[in-house]
Amino acid sequence: MKIAFFLVGVFISLSWAGKTAIRADYSAPSGGCVCTGVETFNGQNRPFVVFCNRKNDTPEFRRKRDFYGNPHSCGEYNQNGQQRFYDQLLAQIGHRMCQFYNTNALNRPKEQKKLARWLKQKANGISCNPMDTWTFNTAICGKDVNYQLSSCGPVRN
Repeated sequence: MKIAFFLVGVFISLSWAGKTAIRADYSAPSGGCVCTGVETFNGQNRPFVVFCNRKNDTPEFRRKRDFYGNPHSCGEYNQNGQQRFYDQLLAQIGHRMCQFYNTNALNRPKEQKKLARWLKQKANGISCNPMDTWTFNTAICGKDVNYQLSSCGPVRN
């Protein structure tokens, strides 16, 4: 009897009461940075939970980041385009985490010295404090669907 309750609980937690979550993965073209995102459910909204890591990253970089939006106004999303949508969304988020916020991009000593504080912030990825306000859109839905960082998890060591 206890096993049956346990199995039911696991099934519900993995599938959100009958809905199957979509997972997307991103690997940066260089630098060994990878991100994983998972769709979650909150009514019509679809929060997207993202974790990233890269070689020589910081605990701040590895924080969970929650992005909030509602893709249901997009016709292509609703026509079995969910996987494509989340792949494109994570590509946007991953690029910003792994490429835009990459301290190796400025490798000249003079630039590093002049911009040391800025470079330190870049090493942490998309900012949780203060909360980044960048809006993410996908190619299939354009500006009809906006996702933004809504919260961050605790710093992970």
